[in-house]
Amino acid sequence: MPDEVPIIIYDDFAADWHRLGSEAQTQVKELLRTLQVNPYEPNVQRKCVLHGERFEYPLDGGYSIFWKVHHTGILKMEVLLLAIEPRQG
Repeated sequence: MPDEVPIIIYDDFAADWHRLGSEAQTQVKELLRTLQVNPYEPNVQRKCVLHGERFEYPLDGGYSIFWKVHHTGILKMEVLLLAIEPRQG
């Protein structure tokens, strides 16, 4: 496992970030710190809904953050942030 897993953000991340409340922003920061260490962290995985290869992590305020893990080689990976969207259902 590498020391730190790179996180690649999508183009509109900043705009989506500013729509979140402070609690959800704190949750995103904590999640990103965890994903940099281990994107398959069991406590995070238990909170996620899996959509094929995409993970959905619920946030306060009715939003979810979506990401997937892209393997770039043996034991090399990066996390691709895909979206922050209003939660469905």
